[in-house]
Amino acid sequence: MRKLAAFTVSFALGICLAQYLLPERLLLPVAAVFFAAACLALLLPGLWRKRVLLVGTGLALALGWNWLYSYAVRAPLAALSGSEGTASMTLLEYAVPTDYGAKVTVKLEGVPLGKVVCYGGADLLDLEPGQTVAAQVKFQDSARLREDTITNFTAQGVFLLAYQRGDEAVYGEGSAGSPRWWPAHAAREPDLFGTFPALPDKRKELKDKGQRKACGCMISKDIGRYNTCSHFCVYCYANTSRECVQKNVAQCSGNSENLI
Repeated sequence: MRKLAAFTVSFALGICLAQYLLPERLLLPVAAVFFAAACLALLLPGLWRKRVLLVGTGLALALGWNWLYSYAVRAPLAALSGSEGTASMTLLEYAVPTDYGAKVTVKLEGVPLGKVVCYGGADLLDLEPGQTVAAQVKFQDSARLREDTITNFTAQGVFLLAYQRGDEAVYGEGSAGSPRWWPAHAAREPDLFGTFPALPDKRKELKDKGQRKACGCMISKDIGRYNTCSHFCVYCYANTSRECVQKNVAQCSGNSENLI
């Protein structure tokens, strides 16, 4: 158990070093240093040999894995940031609506690893996983939004955003219907009748304009009357006094259209 703990703690420490402290260019050299130290540990006596070997190997593997992931997955996608051109993409899931159309996670043709989030028109909502899209897009690094650094996308393995330019796009069947996409189909939630409701073309503005800007309350109308609830919750704002409530409750009639 101690051996496993020594390896896991050192591996976790290596991940922290790679993510927060060491620049990317130093990951591989530092990993080589730790691996060399682990190899030299074979010359040490007894207990120290095992400890240094486990710690050095854990650190080397963590740093080496981060370097390999950055080199093979992130770097090819990040290199496209700022460019514009025709891209062919395969949908990895169902698209979801946005304020200006739809967005969907895709795999970019020619880049075997990593994912891209594509922002396009509402036509994307009619496609299913496995189908292809060819369109004119502009690429942007997903780790930067204007001047801010964000991790919403990179934490999900998405290192590039693709914004569709114009309305022209070519859709293909691709590998739609393949068993590969069965999990994506199963994850889609149907309604109570077992069907997928069509998305509305236009959304109604239901926000209550009388509320604060950040408030999510919708337009509503209260049904009821003050000073009529006899639960007497101490925090209730709808009752002014117990006596007033009791007086009103005594006047209530189950046969009347009004409470009182």
